[in-house]
Amino acid sequence: PKQVWLSRRQADSAAIFLFLRIILERFSYDRIFCRRDRPGGVTTESKMTELHPRLAADTGALGETELCWLRWMRDARFPWLIVVPKRDGLREWHHLPAADQQRLLSTVNHLAGELERVTGADKINLGALGNLVPQLHVHIIARFRDDPCWPGPVWGQGEPVPVDGTPDWLARLALPEES
Repeated sequence: PKQVWLSRRQADSAAIFLFLRIILERFSYDRIFCRRDRPGGVTTESKMTELHPRLAADTGALGETELCWLRWMRDARFPWLIVVPKRDGLREWHHLPAADQQRLLSTVNHLAGELERVTGADKINLGALGNLVPQLHVHIIARFRDDPCWPGPVWGQGEPVPVDGTPDWLARLALPEES
């Protein structure tokens, strides 16, 4: 067999190239970013191009950030927002890189505060269940003592009431700026 001698640097580069190629093939990532500002800083990112069909059917578009789609639930019973990170195959919040976890938290906190401000809600419920829809998404729901499900959860309670047009509260929300 023919032998090839590589310097330590060449061997390291070849090993990294092989490792990255395996990641691309095995996990179907769109891109891999190599960062020089962090030792060993190889990060992966796979941007999502589609919402889960159920989220697309049950929600309306509100806006988006670089990281997330901002949606609203088409159910007149509750002022209800949904934040969906644009990442393929993401099911859990803790699977996001730490910086994206912080950006998601900032977006959710901003929208929760805005929803409370514009609706005067008695309570804001947050949830990231994902038992029926495997795509990571965060619910932000304004709750009132006189709503049909109070004080219980909204999931699995009654039938959604279709929204006629765009709810008034939606127009008063200040959307988050990029962070």
